[in-house]
Amino acid sequence: MDKLRKLNTSRTVIIAILAAIFLLLLYCNYLTPLQGDDYVYRHSFADGSRITSVADILTSLRAHRLTTNGRLIPHFFVHLFLLIPLPFFKVLNAAVFTLMILLFYLFAYRFSTKEPRHNALLLCVIFGVMWVVSPDFGANNLWLAGSFNYLWGETLFLLWLGVMTRDYFFDTGMKPRQELAFVLFALVVGNYSENLSVAAVFLMLAFIVLSRFWKKRPWKRWHISGLCAMVIGFLLLAFAPAELVTKIARRTFGDYFQMFLTVLRAYFRYWPLILFYLGAYWAAARKKVSLELRVLTLVFVLASMAQHFVLVAATYLVSRSTYLTCCLLLLADLLLFQALFEGKGARVLCALSAVMLALTLYWVVVAVRDLRLVHYKVKYNEELIREQLAEGKTELQLPFILPETEYSCFYLWGYIRQDPEHYYNASLAEYYGAEKVTGYFLYETNEP
Repeated sequence: MDKLRKLNTSRTVIIAILAAIFLLLLYCNYLTPLQGDDYVYRHSFADGSRITSVADILTSLRAHRLTTNGRLIPHFFVHLFLLIPLPFFKVLNAAVFTLMILLFYLFAYRFSTKEPRHNALLLCVIFGVMWVVSPDFGANNLWLAGSFNYLWGETLFLLWLGVMTRDYFFDTGMKPRQELAFVLFALVVGNYSENLSVAAVFLMLAFIVLSRFWKKRPWKRWHISGLCAMVIGFLLLAFAPAELVTKIARRTFGDYFQMFLTVLRAYFRYWPLILFYLGAYWAAARKKVSLELRVLTLVFVLASMAQHFVLVAATYLVSRSTYLTCCLLLLADLLLFQALFEGKGARVLCALSAVMLALTLYWVVVAVRDLRLVHYKVKYNEELIREQLAEGKTELQLPFILPETEYSCFYLWGYIRQDPEHYYNASLAEYYGAEKVTGYFLYETNEP
């Protein structure tokens, strides 16, 4: 038993786990092809021409703000990384996912107990929850366009949140240069994406209120300037012309009520995290875990609700939009997990962790198998495209690719459509210099 405890608190084991996560994600990224929107973002939203420079990207983003949405920061990087060799993105994306897991872990390591102690089991559980519970894994963490909107945004958010959480516990200050950097950082976070910005503004307000009125600390200039910058970033995003047209629904009360029920069901998709939080909070209260920590976890849960239920105003709901909901609930859970791990609760937590790790191992095997199959099918289609072009054909026919799990970015959005006018098909056709691309099931073809 002592050897297990020693291994669990070993820094070497922590590094080995992070290295294994990086290598697994690198392999999954390697197996993940470009998907519809990736071909779309190879071209300018201004005139449809192929993007070849940063100047072309800026021109495209001006049109993007008018026609598609106001998320200019993530889509700048989507455009940019489609200009450079794809392997560079795949390595960097695996590193960003690993960094996100590390940031989750550091929250528990630094803030849950007065004497930080490594917990390799917790690190494995964090990875397991993100692998098994988080929505649309492939679309959010592997797909190029999706990763910049979700994975990279969440990682940026956690970096900002780490600064605020450290101030909450340790009452930190900032020099003028640090304050300027923080204000610029807050502006970027506030402008990044819709519900991430709502969560950040909510949390910033909560930290300011707790600091001033609960902890009786004096007002801090960098709090106020950071909040103002974040609100400005959010308003620039929210009032982009495309956001007002494509994102905000104008409907009847009944329509809003139906959307509320849809959003509510989507929130309770994370019932395992919610149940764990309720049980862990009750145990933490009985154990007299720091009230300061318990209040923070409650703030994270409320933030998960605030940014989630703002989706009631949206024109539609897709499961990947709830990615941050999962992350905030996980953040609250892991803080309590670490606080309760020392003592009688350790056995219960170890048992729950064993179940989580067994599920993780199963879904890793299933996911890698599915990703490999999709990878081979994409390679087959690419060879088929080259053959048809070599034969002089300009109207290409390609079989659909139908993955079995959401670890593939094609799971919800598909590879191409049957309709050659669909923008996925049109973008693929333009990329390969064909007139049109039509999708079909393998047992169907328009040829005699």
